[in-house]
Amino acid sequence: MSAGLAPFGALSPADIARLMQQTRPQMDVSADDVPAAVPPGFTGFVPPTAPTMQPQIAAAVPAVEPEAPARAPLRMFGALPPQMSAPVAAEPERSPLPSLVGSRAPALPVGAPAAPRGGDDAPAAPAAARPLSFGSLPAPAAPATTGSTAAPAAPAPAAPAAEPSLLDRIGDGLRNLNANGGGDLLTSLGIGLMSTPGFGRGAAAGLKAYQDNEGKRAASDLARAEFGLKVRKETQEQRQLAGNAQYVTSKIPGISPEQALTLGGNSTFMNELFKGVLPPAELYKQYTDDKGNIWNQNARTGQATVALKADDDKTVTPVPEADRVALGLPAGSYQKDANGKISPINATGTTINMGAEKAQDATVGKAYGDYQVDLATKGRNAGNTLNSLALMEQAARSPNFYSGTGAETVKRANQFLVAMGVKDANYTKPTEVFDALSNKVVLDGLGGSLGPGISNTDRDYIGRTAPTLAQSQAGNLELIAIARSLAQRQQAVAKLARDYAANNGGRLDSGFDQKLEEYAGANPLFPAAQASATQRSDGATGANGPGGLAAPRTQADFDALPKGAMYVDPADGRRYRKN
Repeated sequence: MSAGLAPFGALSPADIARLMQQTRPQMDVSADDVPAAVPPGFTGFVPPTAPTMQPQIAAAVPAVEPEAPARAPLRMFGALPPQMSAPVAAEPERSPLPSLVGSRAPALPVGAPAAPRGGDDAPAAPAAARPLSFGSLPAPAAPATTGSTAAPAAPAPAAPAAEPSLLDRIGDGLRNLNANGGGDLLTSLGIGLMSTPGFGRGAAAGLKAYQDNEGKRAASDLARAEFGLKVRKETQEQRQLAGNAQYVTSKIPGISPEQALTLGGNSTFMNELFKGVLPPAELYKQYTDDKGNIWNQNARTGQATVALKADDDKTVTPVPEADRVALGLPAGSYQKDANGKISPINATGTTINMGAEKAQDATVGKAYGDYQVDLATKGRNAGNTLNSLALMEQAARSPNFYSGTGAETVKRANQFLVAMGVKDANYTKPTEVFDALSNKVVLDGLGGSLGPGISNTDRDYIGRTAPTLAQSQAGNLELIAIARSLAQRQQAVAKLARDYAANNGGRLDSGFDQKLEEYAGANPLFPAAQASATQRSDGATGANGPGGLAAPRTQADFDALPKGAMYVDPADGRRYRKN
């Protein structure tokens, strides 16, 4: 080791002789020939006593491609060169000269010509940097046999990728966060924390603001998208309208641009124009053949098309009453179709495709149909009402029955006594039966059920007209009699309607009203009450005439007037005195 560190300890006498022959005499050792830093422990090299020599200059080699900077190697023996060249293989024939310790020139092979200096004719070639070495360096590779004197370039090792710094990683993370909307979230959280006291409340306020902003942004994006679609649709329509106008101009020479645009916006016109047919409405005429078929004929071309076949015509007309009698048809309404077929009108009294003058007949017929159904329903319910009234009268005549003031309290007290065993169970039976049946009578008066159109006020009104525990015993018996008369009249009217409909084609009309009025006059519902009714209302057409004078409407009213009384005849409105 010590021999290798001496100035020429590693050189043989022949090597020294060759080295001395290659050096130029009378050259001083410059500062560049001295190592940059020599450890203080080394004694094998003394610059003042070193022989004067010129550093060897290596032969020119091809330039090496730049490499990525690598990490600086660990420095153990002073300052070393920042980069080391790749080793090259030695020539098999001869060994190269080793470099001197402290010299920056690479070892030269035996017989290599000296590199020219600045005073020579050839320009000096740049020397590759060589590291400081101790002893012999590896021999250079054999020259290429292609005729070129340049040494081949050594392959460059791949440099490892530099690791990103902490700041680079933080920056990449922030950029990714901002790209995914994290910047807005952090901004909203910061504003919420700064504007709202408390961490939890501030974070909640920030998150809510972020959600609101996201919702507004989504709504804005949707609105922009919709606006874009509308604009595109409008553009397409304008382009289509312009194309239609251009097509119209080509088909109708001499038309103005405004008229072409107007016709281009008419879809019906354009459809016909695209078909190559542009017939005006007046070119068609309609006629009916002997079979009842309706035809449309083009007056310009003579072509006829079927507009309506006779079998497809559903138009009907009502059959007049005189024609019905002449045809011997039973009583009722009939209609005739386009083919002459006569058929009865349906049960609801409505007709098909009848003229406007028959609209009133249809409305009146429907009203009488509903009236007929209502009378039949009330007649059926009247039988149930009569049964309930008979049971209520039986209960009201029981000695244990009580109604009137405090009847509900008395009933509950009696029920309590029966439950305690103080009174017999049959003691409260009449009152309980009467109370239950009174509710049924109310339902019968409403048509069997409360229905969707019955209010509580209607129910209370009907309840006050029915026999209940709130009335006295005598009052309940009188109300039972009145309700029985009303139920019997409903049965009578229902029978009268059935008889009239049987003789009138199964339906009611205005003639039934006349029959009902005659029946009511011949069979008064409460004859005793009507006979004793003397109170008359005011009015010229009422029981009393102008000035408080009597206005008798019947012979009984006239007979009730005292002799010499003034009265007004309702027939002519004139005043008379009774003789």
